[in-house]
Amino acid sequence: MLTSSEPTLWVSEYGWILRGTVNRCLEDGNLELKADDFHSLETLLEESRNDDARGTLPLNYCLRHGRAAFKVQNQVGLIRTGSGQHIEILPKLSRRGSAEDARRTLVRMLVELQDSPFIEAVAADLDVQRMPLFELLLRYFLDQVAAVVRRGIARSYVQREGNLAQLRGKILVRENIRQNAANAARFYCQYEEFMADRPINRLIKSGLVITARLTKLPRSQQICRELLGWFEEVQLPGDWRKELRHIHWDRNVRHYRKAMPPCRMLHERLNPLTRHGENRAIAMLFPMERVFEDYVGACLQRQFGNWRIETQKHSRYLVDEHAGRPIFALRPDFILSRQDQTVVADAKWKLIDQADRSNNYGISQSDMYQLHAYSTKLLKSAKTAEVWLIYPAHQHFKEPLADFELESGQRILRALPFDLESGKLST
Repeated sequence: MLTSSEPTLWVSEYGWILRGTVNRCLEDGNLELKADDFHSLETLLEESRNDDARGTLPLNYCLRHGRAAFKVQNQVGLIRTGSGQHIEILPKLSRRGSAEDARRTLVRMLVELQDSPFIEAVAADLDVQRMPLFELLLRYFLDQVAAVVRRGIARSYVQREGNLAQLRGKILVRENIRQNAANAARFYCQYEEFMADRPINRLIKSGLVITARLTKLPRSQQICRELLGWFEEVQLPGDWRKELRHIHWDRNVRHYRKAMPPCRMLHERLNPLTRHGENRAIAMLFPMERVFEDYVGACLQRQFGNWRIETQKHSRYLVDEHAGRPIFALRPDFILSRQDQTVVADAKWKLIDQADRSNNYGISQSDMYQLHAYSTKLLKSAKTAEVWLIYPAHQHFKEPLADFELESGQRILRALPFDLESGKLST
């Protein structure tokens, strides 16, 4: 049974976090936080502004109806306040449905994120409706470490030296004379030892220590203790970034690959060991545009398996020559091609309305101009060509819009809904 010291709160992407007297979810995807948790976010926001490596939190501080508030921007994920309160930032579709559905959809999308800390097995094996995203990440890391242990902890020869009772390796003559001039029974030697104390294992052990401090679930705490027993002879890293650079990806550590992305994320974004005290807020957040784009890209590969699909391909410029060189690179999200057909597509994390014709369905002019430029510069030689604007499907956008003709019908622009639940594009 899942238990946690604090309930998981949530706020919608582009929602409001208001300072109040209690922690509670409000209507329309907004959130109220008591003073100490709200102050924890203020401190985290200030720290992020002063730390270029971490980037600025997607929170804008302001007043709303006379109350201190944060306006959430376009990132999703989770924040843990200094008191241990979990706050999930869910996709803006959560305003039109349940938090459970939004959380399940977000995990499904994070599975496809490049360098994702999640995989499909997590969504299938764990109850994502009840387990907070924060605990889901920690459990996934533990599951991957357990898989490493089952296949065997990697060992390698490590060069060591010491004053031994038996000769081993080679004697370091100068140091042996200095230490053993009056004791012929000892030998100061340099030798190699086959052991698990190597950079990748030191990072794994450090990740387990971080997880043990962060998780509130008894089952996860138990798994941490069991796994740490397997790494007893491994030292904790002094500088995890240095250890990361020194990882040698030989054949003995190939089975570590799925464990390392969440391990790195634990050190970079969720690490209380690098802070002054543990009562600090920490965050793991993802730009929603990138999450949607990566998810669409992965699903298109499955749906259009007989097409060649290229992502973020840079091949042409909007201006072919300016002061001796081309400028303004054109880099569409996707180029799909087969035989004499070519499609250029961009994924846009925007909610459009198929009934709102007076407002151009909510499609921005900049999106249309961008796709028109792609059509003009990238599809000139294609016999059959289309450009697609891909938007998330929802209750007000379930069917493709009527085609938009570009250049007297020679090129077609289509606005298509992408079903986040099924991972299918409606064409």
